[in-house]
Amino acid sequence: LQLHHLGAEVVKLESPGTGENARQSMPQITDRAGHKVGATYLRYGLGKKSITVDIRSDKGRALVEKLAPHFDVVCENLGPGRAAKFGVGYEQLSKIAPKLIYLSISGFGERTQSPYAKWPAFAGVAEAMSGVYEYARRPHQPPVINPVGGVGDKLVDAIAARMPKVKVGPGTDPDAEMGPLITGEHRDKVASYLAGAAGEGATVVVDGREADLPSEGFFLGVSLVDGVKPGMKVYDDEIFGPVLSVVRVDTYEEAVDLINSHQYGNGTAIFTRDGGAARQFQFDIQVGMVGINVPIPVPVAYYSFGGWKASLFGDANMYGPAGVDFYTRTKTVTSRWPDPSTSSVDLGFPRTR
Repeated sequence: LQLHHLGAEVVKLESPGTGENARQSMPQITDRAGHKVGATYLRYGLGKKSITVDIRSDKGRALVEKLAPHFDVVCENLGPGRAAKFGVGYEQLSKIAPKLIYLSISGFGERTQSPYAKWPAFAGVAEAMSGVYEYARRPHQPPVINPVGGVGDKLVDAIAARMPKVKVGPGTDPDAEMGPLITGEHRDKVASYLAGAAGEGATVVVDGREADLPSEGFFLGVSLVDGVKPGMKVYDDEIFGPVLSVVRVDTYEEAVDLINSHQYGNGTAIFTRDGGAARQFQFDIQVGMVGINVPIPVPVAYYSFGGWKASLFGDANMYGPAGVDFYTRTKTVTSRWPDPSTSSVDLGFPRTR
């Protein structure tokens, strides 16, 4: 994906039949042809071309050998020794394309005799063995799992590297990823939060005011502000603009308290592979919309959804059944059909006999 963002043409080789495993990941999106595909696959496959190749077959290996001289880089993540076993490893391809850059990615190196050679390169395994879980460890206390503050530096660096590549432009531009703000006054208001952030002690890592923007329209580039804390305007207010604030905490409990103590309660999300942590999070959080491994926790419109606290105007959610109820006036009809031969006229309230 990074190579694509840098301007390279990327072609992905997928297994025949079902293709890459991520195609079956959840949640799934239905394309125009009616095919369902995993959102994870769409995210990682952005801008790439895909073909299916069976490298176990002679025909598949011949196709790879034919393609190799036309590319600058070959990147594979089959695991230690597997590409060579199938005849498409570095030794084989370098003879066909001597200038080819061969990149092999695996969780634990290329040594087939390593005791970890067959371990999957899942993030949880790699993080546990690399010491990521130790970042926020305090003396004489056990490690803090997945601390936001501990991994914040790498996260901020990654986001800051991506932001300048976000193309800002009008909605009529098919390549535009971020459009304009609604008015010039609102654009200036959003910009004022960036102007005041540094004075309150935060760090403006990426300043959208300095971006290369269209000359006509109410445009503002995407911005990243680090070191944000409660009490700062950039944190306390709902900005409604392309400004991403980074607030750091050390523990899960601190994160929950941070969210629940805010005056607004529109939406929040947790990213985890731990089902227990996700379950606990959805119960602990006092917010109207909660996402689990979903960045923007807004469902499709036939569900009722909305914020809590100061993020809610009125007393009901929008869309779905709640939206129908809002525009519905209830009429109640009470009827009784007695048997004339056994009943008499009764003008009193109904009674239980």
